[in-house]
Amino acid sequence: MANQRIYSRKQWVRAVNLSALFGWAISTLPLVMLTGPATLIYGVIFGLPIAFLCCWVIGAPILNRLMRHEITLGRAAFWGGLIALLFSLLWTAVERYRGWQASLDPSRSTNFSGGTGFNGGFVVTEFNGILTTYGWLMVVQSTLVFTAVGVFVAVLVRSLIGKPSAGPEES
Repeated sequence: MANQRIYSRKQWVRAVNLSALFGWAISTLPLVMLTGPATLIYGVIFGLPIAFLCCWVIGAPILNRLMRHEITLGRAAFWGGLIALLFSLLWTAVERYRGWQASLDPSRSTNFSGGTGFNGGFVVTEFNGILTTYGWLMVVQSTLVFTAVGVFVAVLVRSLIGKPSAGPEES
């Protein structure tokens, strides 16, 4: 009995699909507002399948395990934030490894800017694959935003799937 979900299979499927849809929408719609409606076509063609693939490959097994017990709003917020934080840290580790590899190549010279400074000049975020202090600040900022989005999506999905409704025969 301890290994059975207390949420129905229908609620589990709905939770995974809503997670993919809301995650996609929250990441795509601001980009569409900045760049125009043509970007939405690319977001639907490429982004939506990637969102569903990631949620079914990675999110579904996690939700399957979590849904063995009732998920409160607080628990949804915790796990949504933790999973988003771990994804962000993994991405940061991969990117910093690539930056470190680039810094070892003597024939390569790069300088990436990440915005404008107080005096109107560009602010360097990465130099030869190594992040500057401002670059690390941008990494932390994007990690915090991504984690907040994970919390928001998890709480929204938990609110929409409702209370557990599975009996032993429905799991």
